[in-house]
Amino acid sequence: MTESKSLYIASQNGNLNEVRDLLEDMEKEEGIGSFFHTKYGNRGADIDINWQNPEDNGKTALIIATRNGHLQVVRELIRAGADVNQSDTHDNVPIFWAAMHGFLEIANALIRAGADVNKKNSGDQTAVFFATQHNQNDVLRLILPICNKEILLLECFDDDDAWGLYKTPLYVAAENGNVEAAKLLLDSVPDTMKRIMSIKPASDPDHPEHRGLTPLEIARQNGNEDIVRLLQPYVVTINMPSQTLRPMPMPRRVGGRKTKKTIRKRRKTIRKRRKTIGKRRR
Repeated sequence: MTESKSLYIASQNGNLNEVRDLLEDMEKEEGIGSFFHTKYGNRGADIDINWQNPEDNGKTALIIATRNGHLQVVRELIRAGADVNQSDTHDNVPIFWAAMHGFLEIANALIRAGADVNKKNSGDQTAVFFATQHNQNDVLRLILPICNKEILLLECFDDDDAWGLYKTPLYVAAENGNVEAAKLLLDSVPDTMKRIMSIKPASDPDHPEHRGLTPLEIARQNGNEDIVRLLQPYVVTINMPSQTLRPMPMPRRVGGRKTKKTIRKRRKTIRKRRKTIGKRRR
């Protein structure tokens, strides 16, 4: 087993002492920071702190420590020079995992070390999207003031959606009935963007001719009256298209062979999308 893989496994398990020992032995041509060089110097170990594990979608020690919520390990890796913006093979970066799981202190540490909160992965998903999708309002509150507001209009692949639709963060907040997240998102942008966000529908790249529901419409459909009242003022002055269609409408012959063929085709498409962006479940 290589030293780099040993560091990865120790970070995965939250073994702080082993992580420290490996980092203390790590050899860097130009050094890895005043703490380790002043106290320990170089001892000849050949460790790549940003080594990507080919057996785990190219995750680094920092990514796996973040995903598993090991705050002290994350801090040690950052102090030793780990790249906070190094992605895995699906373009997922550490801040995504912190946002997804609501690890506020880890998110703070990553941001202080220079994590780019505007990064997006191969499914156009961002830290804002993940925080909203998983109802992590504290992390959302941390990220919104420093993110590029244009990413709030970005349609991201929702791998939890049965239809595999692409949605904005506000749409997801409305769909989840998360009033606080919806308020945070709206309060972070000017009124002109509030209107655009409130009427931007979900989409399906395979069927661009069909318009999905808007955040207001999904909130109304799900009976989330608080969100309906929140969004309504930004929609009343907008001329909405008369036709509202869910992408990939089902055939009328429910239960027939055509219906079953359509469902099988749709499921195959969604599985392909999920495989492309990588399944990130714990």
